[in-house]
Amino acid sequence: MIKEYLKKFKIFVIIYEKLMSINHKLYYKVENNLWQERKLCLGCENPDKIFYVIRRRNAETVGLFSHLSTSMGVIEYAVKMGYIPVVDMQTRANIYLDDSLVGKVNAWEYYFEQPCGYGLKDIEKSKNVIWGDGEKYKDTGYPGGELGHDLIDRDRWKEVANCYIKVKTDLRNETEELYKKWFGNAKVLGCHFRGTDYRELKPSGHPIQPSAEMMIEKVEEIFHKGNYNYIYLATEDEQAYECFKKKFGSLLFASGAKRYSSENLNNEVITVGQSYREQDRYMAGKEYLEDILMLTCCDGLVTGCCGGGYGAILLKSGCYKDEYIFALGTYS
Repeated sequence: MIKEYLKKFKIFVIIYEKLMSINHKLYYKVENNLWQERKLCLGCENPDKIFYVIRRRNAETVGLFSHLSTSMGVIEYAVKMGYIPVVDMQTRANIYLDDSLVGKVNAWEYYFEQPCGYGLKDIEKSKNVIWGDGEKYKDTGYPGGELGHDLIDRDRWKEVANCYIKVKTDLRNETEELYKKWFGNAKVLGCHFRGTDYRELKPSGHPIQPSAEMMIEKVEEIFHKGNYNYIYLATEDEQAYECFKKKFGSLLFASGAKRYSSENLNNEVITVGQSYREQDRYMAGKEYLEDILMLTCCDGLVTGCCGGGYGAILLKSGCYKDEYIFALGTYS
């Protein structure tokens, strides 16, 4: 009886595994078809223009400055081809868009203007539209670790940022007013510390981040050598913030942005594991961007190799008087 039951169970498992294999193949076939680059004719408007819609295939797990840097690569490509780039953080789910707003609101436009002034609504009846494949940035390249040591590459991407990455005016003004209120004309050393999920999960292929102790030591060195008055810390890591506060006391300033400890992330990336306030997805992006904009106002910068640090370099007008980027390799 038991042998007969086990035999039937084994047959069931084999059938189930085959069905699952077919379903997975079908899923990936459908998914890949959805993400193929394609040319569309949506109407008769703008016959003299070709629009290139920039999408991100893994948008559900990547942060704002990852979106920004990869979009920059495709923006540069589109402009060179004579296309008009349009960034799409609307038609597919992403971490800055509430589920009920997917397909209705473009999260990119929460924080930035469109590169050339045209949005998805403007092109919905256009004659020539190219729907990007969501991974074009892998072919075009985009600003990353090279910013720390390749000045030619840095100048190239800063030029792209200056021309096409336009932060919403109210967000930039709000940040600049706060910076002046806090610091006036004082000399400020900015510091970006990326911890929590990076430190715990060590994602393969991503840059190794310095420890809080390493960062504090370097900040202290540059602070005294450069005769700075204050330190501005941008971090999502609650434990790192406490370490900095203990070390620098009243010299340290930080925003009231939501911070996390590794214990409450449940081994998830921070963009997935966070708990939500009212409008938390929008607010998380707003606070993050404002933190980075505060860094662009600082006179010096200490950062690891990460999206926020790259963002501060790209969005800053001019260069930092003092700059240190921890280049520690990548997680295996």
